[in-house]
Amino acid sequence: GGGDGGDGGGDRGAGGGGGDNNGSDDDDAMVERLVRVATYDGDVPFARRQATRDGAHVLLSNPDALHVCVLPHHEEFARFFAALRVVVLDEAHVYEGVFGSHVANVMRRLRRGGAYHGR
Repeated sequence: GGGDGGDGGGDRGAGGGGGDNNGSDDDDAMVERLVRVATYDGDVPFARRQATRDGAHVLLSNPDALHVCVLPHHEEFARFFAALRVVVLDEAHVYEGVFGSHVANVMRRLRRGGAYHGR
């Protein structure tokens, strides 16, 4: 499932994750209201995908979901692409061989999608 406890793709607010926090709980609550984080992968139910596309500021995904679920439908992600500023690729140092080539091509397509939608 997704990262929200089982339904595969619910929106999550950003914010405190334990440990020492010099900010207040009110600050965390404000960030959760202002920054909407969502998972978008093959486990996200179709009924939630539009809300996720339209409402997320931060989208957590993977190379395969980008290839299959996002890039072929880039028009549906126009708002997201227009606002795209940063792509974080976790564990890139282990992407090698055929899989590494696949990920590199997905990242190129992601860059083209951003350029197409004004980014």
